[in-house]
Amino acid sequence: ADQQNFATRRWPPMGGCVFRDAQILEIASVISRSHLSFAFSLGGLTTAQQRQEIRDLASVSQLERFPGNSAIFLEGQPANVLYIIVSGCVNTFVTLAKGNPSDNMEYCSTKTALDLVGSSGLLAKCPTQRNYTAIADEYTECIVISKANLETYLSNAPASVKENFNLIMGEEITKAIGGIPMLRVLNNDQKRILETIFKYRVVAPGEQVLAWGEMGDEMYMVLSGSLTAVGWWLQDDEEQESDRTMTSITRIVSTKSHMRDSTTTGKGLGLALGSPREFLKMMDEVKENPGEYKVVFNKGEFFGELDMILGIPRTATVTANTKSVLFALRKEEFKTFLAVMDGAGQNFDRHLKEALLKQLYNCHRKRLCFIDCLPKEISFKRFAEYFHTQPIPRRGSRLFSKTDLADRMYLIAYGKVSCDEGNDKVVKGSGSFLGEQSVISNDGNKTYQYTATALDPTISLYISRDDLRHVFKDEMTAIVDFEVKILGTKSPIGHILRHPVGIRWLS
Repeated sequence: ADQQNFATRRWPPMGGCVFRDAQILEIASVISRSHLSFAFSLGGLTTAQQRQEIRDLASVSQLERFPGNSAIFLEGQPANVLYIIVSGCVNTFVTLAKGNPSDNMEYCSTKTALDLVGSSGLLAKCPTQRNYTAIADEYTECIVISKANLETYLSNAPASVKENFNLIMGEEITKAIGGIPMLRVLNNDQKRILETIFKYRVVAPGEQVLAWGEMGDEMYMVLSGSLTAVGWWLQDDEEQESDRTMTSITRIVSTKSHMRDSTTTGKGLGLALGSPREFLKMMDEVKENPGEYKVVFNKGEFFGELDMILGIPRTATVTANTKSVLFALRKEEFKTFLAVMDGAGQNFDRHLKEALLKQLYNCHRKRLCFIDCLPKEISFKRFAEYFHTQPIPRRGSRLFSKTDLADRMYLIAYGKVSCDEGNDKVVKGSGSFLGEQSVISNDGNKTYQYTATALDPTISLYISRDDLRHVFKDEMTAIVDFEVKILGTKSPIGHILRHPVGIRWLS
């Protein structure tokens, strides 16, 4: 009975027209701050026109309240109402295909204030059904816009506003998900789960999506359009030591406030225990600004996940080249996304390690020149397959000691590490190797030459001595090239003589 009567729980018409006018103003205020506001701000309208359009939409909307643990809508019902959460929170569930439906509800996500619920396929040409169930977790108030009322409003709305509404409601999200190459392998149940955790974001040409140095809790996938990320090469570590500075990324968090915020909430380095993540597409280096690199994201590509997962400042500024439609994924829902990818047999961790290597290569071209030992079309994928991640969440933790067997070398992705060799101490940062000389020159019985201790919360990649051989798969020239480029002037004479152009390269 409660399910049948949920649609009647509306605010009482107290006070006649005066109350309704006040209610319209309240609804308009929420719409202007919700994820639906882009439809008006990107419509080429003046501020006054935007306010009028939002008020017109508010006039065909209602405020509705739901007690805790009551259904807002059920899976399989017609998709004919849009909900915007004013207060409270809503949990979403999907009924999996196998087993008894009543015993097979899978929790997916939690929606909070200003989120849209039920927008998928609302304006599709053919009638659609709900792909999930939405239940109020606590007392919740929502703005309710029926499909009929929305179509009435759009019939008189500017063409640009109609176009923007159709961008996010013109088809079901599950169909849009199928347009992303990496997600095409997902079955219908998995796509329905992703529908509950993805939210649309539409950006105008020239609009900034991410800003270098800011903290962020979302990653993005490109559904249409094109965006450019601009970052900067960082100094080599020898140059950093000479002027007693750190890399640009480390300098931002030298106050430790950013890392403290992310680690104490349990959503920073703790989530990175599997792999740090970033999925960048390499583009030709742009010569306009020395030290600047650019990466272009097109349909089906990801960005922002490295910073989101590690809890570090954004490492590049991302700006839309054209009007672009994105899927946004929040940090708290990323585990659900990974579970879906694992269920589909997709090794997303490898993609993310590959992206981290690309990010480091962008920032430290000279330090990571070993990437060029293999052809570019396979190099990042091959190294990502054998590199592993090791987060060091606490200052003072050791990566290895002088007495440990030198069986792996480390690449610092983030943070600072002190290398203590008795009386000598050297501080290394992002893009630096640790233990490389001991491992590459190792016959299997050597120990490290120094003790490596984290000075900050640190993320490192490591590769074992045995895995190095697997990376090159008996390509001897590539192995020698790798060893000489890693060791540089510390290369044993045998390595240099075996290298095709070793002596000329070092000189």
